[in-house]
Amino acid sequence: MKVRNRKSRRLRRRLALALLVFLSLLALPLYVIFEKVYAQLGMEAFYARRIAAEELLHRIDDLIVNIVREEEGREFSEYGYFKVEQQELWRRKGLSLSPLSKIPPESNVPGIIGYFQVDPDGSFHSPVLPDVSSAEELRALGMSVKLEEYADRVKRRDEIKNIFEASSLFAGVAKANEQIAETTGQSLQDKLSKADRLLDRISGANEWPRQPQQLLNVDEHLAEKERREDTRSAMAPNADRGFSSGESSGAMSIRTPQKMEIDVPREQDAEVVSSFLELKAKKVPNGHALGDEESFWQSRQEIETFEGEIDPIQAFVVDSHILAFVRRVWRGERRYLQGFFVDLGGFLDEAVEAPFLSSAIARMSVLEIVHNGASLKRVVAPIQTSGRLYTQGRELEVKEGEASNVLYRAGLAVPLEDLELVFKIGKISPGAGALVVNVLAGVLIVVLVGGVLGVYELVSRQIDLAEERSDFVAAVSHELKTPLTSIRMYAEMLKSGWVLDEQKKGTYYDFIFAESERLSRLVANVLQVARLSHDDSMLQLKKFEVGELVALAQKKVQTQVDGAGFVLRVNVEEDGKDIRHEIIEVEEDAFSQIIINLVDNAIKFSKNGEEKAVELSVRRIDREPREVIFAVRDFGPGIPAEQQKKIFQLFYRPGSELTRTTAGTGIGLALVKELASKMNARVDLKNATPGVEFLVGFPLKSLNAA
Repeated sequence: MKVRNRKSRRLRRRLALALLVFLSLLALPLYVIFEKVYAQLGMEAFYARRIAAEELLHRIDDLIVNIVREEEGREFSEYGYFKVEQQELWRRKGLSLSPLSKIPPESNVPGIIGYFQVDPDGSFHSPVLPDVSSAEELRALGMSVKLEEYADRVKRRDEIKNIFEASSLFAGVAKANEQIAETTGQSLQDKLSKADRLLDRISGANEWPRQPQQLLNVDEHLAEKERREDTRSAMAPNADRGFSSGESSGAMSIRTPQKMEIDVPREQDAEVVSSFLELKAKKVPNGHALGDEESFWQSRQEIETFEGEIDPIQAFVVDSHILAFVRRVWRGERRYLQGFFVDLGGFLDEAVEAPFLSSAIARMSVLEIVHNGASLKRVVAPIQTSGRLYTQGRELEVKEGEASNVLYRAGLAVPLEDLELVFKIGKISPGAGALVVNVLAGVLIVVLVGGVLGVYELVSRQIDLAEERSDFVAAVSHELKTPLTSIRMYAEMLKSGWVLDEQKKGTYYDFIFAESERLSRLVANVLQVARLSHDDSMLQLKKFEVGELVALAQKKVQTQVDGAGFVLRVNVEEDGKDIRHEIIEVEEDAFSQIIINLVDNAIKFSKNGEEKAVELSVRRIDREPREVIFAVRDFGPGIPAEQQKKIFQLFYRPGSELTRTTAGTGIGLALVKELASKMNARVDLKNATPGVEFLVGFPLKSLNAA
């Protein structure tokens, strides 16, 4: 292997350092650019998911808005067992059963538990029961009520009442009920009966003064929510969330109390029930009341109309599992509370969780429902239970099944603005755009690294070529200077007459002739290399018999071999057939130059061989492709396997110029390969034992019989 000098190694190190610095300086801005691109793709993916979360929130808001709007549209009297309805046929008003009196009530509110009303005197009642004390009393009045149904209604009324009394929000109301019961001096059963009779009384206790302190807690909550709503409306008048009665859910405006005429029955006690049943018995099939029914209501004056004001519905979370919806109805200075209780879990399941699980965002995120900073519920799509999140067909690892990055958070529409939805997501994939960026980045990296390596290789070759040319110049100078010096010296001696011995004169003449031939071969090789490097055309080939070429080769090299003190052996393998008459196509001068260079190379590198001989052999290869092989073998040390391919490179010479003892320019074997290629021949070599054999194969044109 060629040993490179220090200058060559230093140049290579400088080249490698320069290219590394260049690659680093180029990679740094590219890294920043790709980081920005990935960040942008990540932000686009993030905001795409955020938009999906916002759209889902709008759908949930629309659902809540429709539910609340429907409840705000309920008439005041529907919160009693009987409601006032307009009889269009007679243009008069009558009574009918309230839809809220059914079990379950006719309501679209998810998770509904029941409705209630609190009168100005603080009394509590629910539309599930009229003001009667027992099922027997209802049956005595003619109503077909089973004992089980009455028990269910009492149970439902008690459930609503217990929620009401247990809530800290309505603590003042519960205390007021206790004071009412204490002042009567009645038993517990009588107290309940009294409460039942007060259940749907709307105007029968008008003599009671309004006592705001009894409802202090709920008043404070309602006032606080109204202040927040007014502030939010003033700060965001053009916001796209919220609603007001009579407007689309997509608009947000100040929700103001509605003034209207309110119709109420004067009493809803046993006497009213009996009168109602009498009228029901006189109903005609089409469902309209008869004339005597009209006169009955006018004469009894059981329906009263007053000018009132109804506040918007507000919502509160009661004891973390109950949702209370409350509205205030004002009759002058007296205030009624109407509302309903909802199971918070059931409401969230249908109004929030179901839309979330049916949306695309459920496959990318985890939903957490928060109230006042406390988590009420965490909704995870079933596909995420394995601890992975999936987005756009790609799975995202979530540490311990937890999504930590907040994608979007916002409160629900009024009146549920205290409930906040928090969408959380794991590490966001940049999406499909990242694939294109990755491909481009990969291509760019390959191009840059490949380009840098290509430049390094190209420049390294140029360094090697420059070094080899320098060695070639030195070798040629040496090869020219040495014989010229010898020729000049012997010529001067002969010219001056210093040599008188005729035998010595002959020796000197032979030396001058041999050296001049060596100079001629050197010049011919240099000129041939220069000509081939500028001319890619093929040589003018002619047909020759193998015997003619063997004789030509022997003639060309015999003197050269003899002058070097070697023996030339010519061996034409017959193999049962005479191949001397086989025809091959060659260019005579090129063929001669190939043989001369191979023989010269054999002589130079086998001076210290076991046998000073050069063997020229010819053999035929009959298998395809058929060839005639001219082989030149020496008996020197051979060529190491790692150098066998390199020795045909231009200017390549084994060893160092400082330690090399063999003369040569490094162009002989390269010229052999180039000339052989021009004649459609191939060149190869193989180590023999001892020495090395160079093979030149010429295509066989015809196969003649011996």
